[in-house]
Amino acid sequence: FEGTLMLKESGDPLVEHGKPVTVMSKPFRPARPDGTARITFIIDTTKLGGKELVAFENCYRLNEYRKGDEVSKADKTIVADHKDINDGSQTVKVSKTVKSVPPKTGDDTMIWLYFALFGGAIAAGLALAVREMIKRRRQREADKEIFA
Repeated sequence: FEGTLMLKESGDPLVEHGKPVTVMSKPFRPARPDGTARITFIIDTTKLGGKELVAFENCYRLNEYRKGDEVSKADKTIVADHKDINDGSQTVKVSKTVKSVPPKTGDDTMIWLYFALFGGAIAAGLALAVREMIKRRRQREADKEIFA
């Protein structure tokens, strides 16, 4: 399955980085002749405010394709296509208003865990230091008794 995004007003393909925006699904064997497949386009819409985009689709049979083969090199036969620029169910209108989305840094660490580990290390260090002080004090008292 392959999809291409088209600009409704002109009928031209949407171009990003000098190439038409297309997606290809992984090969699949349909369970039913009238089934569906979900295809996702991820595009930069910052300069497309108010435009309508229409998805054109081609469904291919991959002739003599075996799992693991490279799809781009497979011999393909078109078995169905859908290229209606006026199809409302294939059309998406890009909003003119820009929605502010806070950036995601990808830092999903649990900072409290690091603080807890740091606190545990401090507590363990203090416990060892107190233990050593008590040990030395007892040793000094024992030395005083021996040499007194």
